[in-house]
Amino acid sequence: MLNSNENTEFENSIIETNYSLQIRYRNYMKKNRDILVFDLGNKIPIYNHYISEKTNIEHWMAKDFLNNHLTKITNAYKQFDTRIIERMLIEEAEKIQRIAKGSVVKNQYIKYCIDNAIINNDTIEVEYNSSIRFLTNPFYNFKEGEYSNRKSIKSKMINKYLGNKKTTDNHKVIYNCISDHDCNEGQITKKSLSNSLVY
Repeated sequence: MLNSNENTEFENSIIETNYSLQIRYRNYMKKNRDILVFDLGNKIPIYNHYISEKTNIEHWMAKDFLNNHLTKITNAYKQFDTRIIERMLIEEAEKIQRIAKGSVVKNQYIKYCIDNAIINNDTIEVEYNSSIRFLTNPFYNFKEGEYSNRKSIKSKMINKYLGNKKTTDNHKVIYNCISDHDCNEGQITKKSLSNSLVY
């Protein structure tokens, strides 16, 4: 995980995001275009800036919500090119403009908030609000007929990874139970194993 000590250019901590992980593993994913999903092994804490279209934003809170949200984005992605960050800001600002009640978020205010967020890109500590274990490979070479079923293929691959880990963990537990089996208890049976398994 990244921390502020790894980059003295910034006053506040650099944190992981889906984008930062994509950049970190970019070359590896390019070399492995036959793999759609990569398993990071464990859940990695990240900051996820996307908000749902179903988010309830009342008119009285819309302006503060927009300003705070955009400032968090620039602080979470401060180590990256401003042009990349600006695209994120525009996309999120337009989304908030659509879903906020009362039509109080005007274009002029959006421009103000974007400019303000870019200026204040290293002013707050952003907290992790999500986690990620599986990365989708943007360089994956889809075979014929796969692209339209990509969500299903991705889901099956994730389930396979999780199933393999569960099987491996179970084998380790069983192996440990057999290794620790007290021979004075007699022959190893399913029942004796079951009684000695501790999860």
